Amino acid sequence: MPTTIKSDVLKRLRERAHWSQEELAYKSGVSKRQIQRIEDAAKRTGAVEVRGETLKRLSKAFGTPPDVLTGEIDLPPSGNRHSEQFAAQLAAKLDPRTLLNFELVQARYGASIEDVVHVSTLLFAIYAEEARKVHRRGMLELLRQGEVDYEDLEDESKGHVIGKCEIFGLPDPASCAYLGEDNAFVEVLVRALASSGSGAAGRLERFGDGAPPDAYGMRPGYRVPRVEVCRRELERVTCLDPDATFALTFGAVRLSEIPEELMQVDRAVDRVLWLRERFRASQETSRAGA
Repeated sequence: MPTTIKSDVLKRLRERAHWSQEELAYKSGVSKRQIQRIEDAAKRTGAVEVRGETLKRLSKAFGTPPDVLTGEIDLPPSGNRHSEQFAAQLAAKLDPRTLLNFELVQARYGASIEDVVHVSTLLFAIYAEEARKVHRRGMLELLRQGEVDYEDLEDESKGHVIGKCEIFGLPDPASCAYLGEDNAFVEVLVRALASSGSGAAGRLERFGDGAPPDAYGMRPGYRVPRVEVCRRELERVTCLDPDATFALTFGAVRLSEIPEELMQVDRAVDRVLWLRERFRASQETSRAGA
């Protein structure tokens, strides 16, 4: 059944999500040409008649009720105060690299940082259980070879290995028997990232690089494996400019601090220049403080 979509609402939702027309087409299954047709109507009629299936797909991509796109209900404000407070509190506790991962996921998928944190528990449980299966298979093989006994297998089944040896530290010969170069938990995550066709796959380092502990006593990539996600999203924002990338990666500026108008596809040069300025300002501040 035909219905109408408000052109300006569609464009504002797309820009709010920091998506290009190509990205919206990919996420919704609606052709880029159709999206262009709807948005271009803002200069003429302000609305376009579309099939009900098109409205349904676009609404699902944005995670909003269809009535928002038709203009029957007002466009909700961007962000929500509670989520913004949550993100601010999190930012005060996380290192810049980790916070950037959260913000890249938020930019790519439209989920708030709070939602991402809440679902992390479920994802952790899923992958930890898969890692236990991988680890148990390794332990059973060592058991058949006579290199471990049933007591070791029982300890592994309690989750001690994943909890104490694989996520929060390097394997300790004194506390776990199934060692070797492979880390079962990291192995499962790497496999999941590598099989992802969404562009979210990143690089997950197995262990640390010997860097000294930071202010929180954490060793980057050591106690918690360092994960880099949504690399294509970061490359889109920085255009692979090293200064712009450094500014975001090391916290000279947050992704959410970039002015919304600079996130448009046709403002890439201005966006990179803005990030470069922030990077240089942070360098000058660091030198002055030293």
